[in-house]
Amino acid sequence: MLNRRAVCLTFVLLAGCADVNWERAFYEGQRNTAQQCRLSRKPADPPCPVLPEFANYEKERARAAGTEPAEPGRPAETPRQ
Repeated sequence: MLNRRAVCLTFVLLAGCADVNWERAFYEGQRNTAQQCRLSRKPADPPCPVLPEFANYEKERARAAGTEPAEPGRPAETPRQ
């Protein structure tokens, strides 16, 4: 009985994680780290990375993969191989 309750509780707790876009969350964490680097950077330190907004990052990834969505008035491109 206790085992069944533990499994049900685990499913309920994990159900909230199913809606999280993990890729975006990870990327935003990286952007936050880069921002902290810029705020705490000393003049002698190497330059900190500059990361674009996630939407721009996604567009660049889609363009590089060849799956960029079509712009209005332009036919959709087929994926490059």
